[in-house]
Amino acid sequence: MNIYQDEYQSSLKRVCLDVLVCSEKNQQYEGFQQNCKRQVIEQINFKIKFTRDNEIQYIKDDGQIIKTNKYIEILSIPEIMTNLEQINHLQWLGVYSNDFKKVGRWSPIWKGSALSDFGGWYTQDGKKFGKWKELFKTFSDNAQVYEVGDYYDDIKTGDWKFFYEEKQIGGGQYDDQGLKYGLWVDLSDYFWNQNQILYKGYYRKGQKIGLWQIIKNGNNEEFELIGGGLYNEQGQKNGKWEDLGQDFNQCDKVFYEGEYLNGIKIGRWNIKYREIKGDEQIAGGYYNDKGQKEGQWQDLFTNFQKDSKVFFKGGYNQNGERVGRWEIIFKDQKIGGGIFDRQGFKVGHWVELSDRFQDKSQIIYHGEYIQGKRFGRWDISFKKEWQEKPEWIGGGIFTEQGQKDGRWTEICDQFDNENQFIFEGYYKNGKKQGLWDLYDNNEWIYIGGGVYDNENLKNGKWIDYNFNFGYLSNQASFEGVYQNGKKIDRWDIKYKEMWSDTNQKIGGGLYNKDSQKCGLWIDLIDNFKDDNQIIQQGEYLNGIKIGKWDINQIIDYIGNTFNRIGGGQYDQYGHKQGQWVQLWRKFSRNCPVIFSGQFTQNKKIGNWLINYRNEQIGGGFYDEFSQKNGHWIELSDFFKKDCKILSSGNYQYGQKVGKWNFNYKGWGKNKYKKIGGGLFSQLGLKEGKWKVVSENFREDSKVIYKGEYKNGRKYGRWEIKYRGRQDKYYQEIGNGLFNEEGQKNGLWVVLSDSFCDLNQILYSGEYDNGRKVGKWIEDQAQKS
Repeated sequence: MNIYQDEYQSSLKRVCLDVLVCSEKNQQYEGFQQNCKRQVIEQINFKIKFTRDNEIQYIKDDGQIIKTNKYIEILSIPEIMTNLEQINHLQWLGVYSNDFKKVGRWSPIWKGSALSDFGGWYTQDGKKFGKWKELFKTFSDNAQVYEVGDYYDDIKTGDWKFFYEEKQIGGGQYDDQGLKYGLWVDLSDYFWNQNQILYKGYYRKGQKIGLWQIIKNGNNEEFELIGGGLYNEQGQKNGKWEDLGQDFNQCDKVFYEGEYLNGIKIGRWNIKYREIKGDEQIAGGYYNDKGQKEGQWQDLFTNFQKDSKVFFKGGYNQNGERVGRWEIIFKDQKIGGGIFDRQGFKVGHWVELSDRFQDKSQIIYHGEYIQGKRFGRWDISFKKEWQEKPEWIGGGIFTEQGQKDGRWTEICDQFDNENQFIFEGYYKNGKKQGLWDLYDNNEWIYIGGGVYDNENLKNGKWIDYNFNFGYLSNQASFEGVYQNGKKIDRWDIKYKEMWSDTNQKIGGGLYNKDSQKCGLWIDLIDNFKDDNQIIQQGEYLNGIKIGKWDINQIIDYIGNTFNRIGGGQYDQYGHKQGQWVQLWRKFSRNCPVIFSGQFTQNKKIGNWLINYRNEQIGGGFYDEFSQKNGHWIELSDFFKKDCKILSSGNYQYGQKVGKWNFNYKGWGKNKYKKIGGGLFSQLGLKEGKWKVVSENFREDSKVIYKGEYKNGRKYGRWEIKYRGRQDKYYQEIGNGLFNEEGQKNGLWVVLSDSFCDLNQILYSGEYDNGRKVGKWIEDQAQKS
């Protein structure tokens, strides 16, 4: 780069940054996080700040800067991340050219460790090319979702495939302009373990056309049709539809039934809840010819779930604005509400529900509105499921501008009946200032907190809690220093067992000036708790794991006694190398399964063994491309202490082929017995007759499915067979037909979700191409 180019780039860089600093500073964004405890996706709020030091800062509402990225690519507006787990744990490793463009190979780092084969290549012009393996929007530990395909000149082209837990679940074709065409199976924007929604239909020049189906990826390789409708030639929804809601955190059993006209909802729309015994209408109302709600409506609460079936009932004016009195209904009882004025603003006294309201944890806010802004005193009440009356647990004052001011008592974001943490401190013009204390509401004892500066950022010494741990048996605290919202220097991790009175130090380490982990660290695993006290010990370099790492089980943290149960080596790029012992993703004290074998450049190579309580129970061979080959014995996803299920058969170039068997060893048994299986074709698709194990298979619920596969899809008549504890043989208790698309069709008898020896409930009714129709009848199992 010559001096004139250098001056030009510096000038351009300064101009671009000035625009960003002026236009984007402290902008509010909405993101999401996966709540595994409640099995929902929750909305989070955070701020983005562009600094004159070429930084993009992600700032949580609690005053912590959770991520700082250097802003290098000055000629493009940066992509804003919205997935909290990715904001917290995702880094990218690669190089920039002299003119600030990504070049060469770029790879993602997840929680300090490289992701095998993810990423791809950039040209000298900073454009993606060739094969890429990209993280999906929701990628996390609980959503191992990614897509694979080719780029040409920064445009997706050709065949792209979606994968979930290493199995293809969708995809389609892009044309030379990067537009989708032909048959596609898309993933919902918020696809994850607990909400596996797919969309199947055709594209033309990037627009959806014709019939599209909404499909739920269900248990036992069954795909349930849960909605759909037609798109017109302009890519607009038209005619009758069964649609899903727009709220990403809404229950996937809810669907909306009504009519579109050129992309606009019109007429009567019904909101229904899908039960195993049939669909139940629960809410709805009318849209006018402008596509706006009008007249009386019963809406769903924002976070409507099976444990928070809450409704919002009232009227809309012709402009689609809520007006008059609205009531909040829960279990057929009015528990809140208030009045909207003629302009659609909340006014007067209101009783409102927390977004985290649920049956077991009823959090409610009480106070006044003036022209849509909270004003004056607002109080917070909390009621457990078994309590007759709520208790007052917090509150404070809002100014005329709707900003919090003065002394406040607030609940933590993850507050519920098992996680009752309360903050106390002062606001000034809507910003936290000075000392804020953290208390345990159960006993009202001080457990943490710290100081906020004038910019609402944490500063100085703090004691934080990871509220995502979420259980009384899981109280880990993090003690250290913030500098302008960033963690720096030494941080200690302390833990208090359920019946203990004191916190004991069990981990920690150093953060550098960029708030990246560095030097020696002792980390907790994500699901650390009383019955799963696992720590990881090793070295970080700028947030990347390097060198030797040990995985230890705590025997006695007071006496500093540990048992090494796993670990291995990382290279300088966070790639696993050499011999490793890894924990199964469902590892626990009651189910201590480990995998051991060799890594080369983060790829599994050679023989790998699977051990349970020091006994080898499975394993197999990875070839030089890290593909499974030859004979393998694998764990079922349902493997646990009292229900040990293994599958065994052959792989060829990473695909299952030939005969595969399911083997089961029950509680107290010494040997595995064959309970199912079938054939895979040379394409790795199930073919011919199969016996498939139920997802809920266990000692008191021995259920298998018997039928035929055709090109990997269930086809024809399938039988549901059950064997009780006292029975010698499996007996048929249900059955039905699958069509050519692998969808249930015609008359079926199916099991309840909680079917077991003591709860032998069946439902009988009719399917129409994967969708339940008509009346469904509940009955008790009758063995043939």
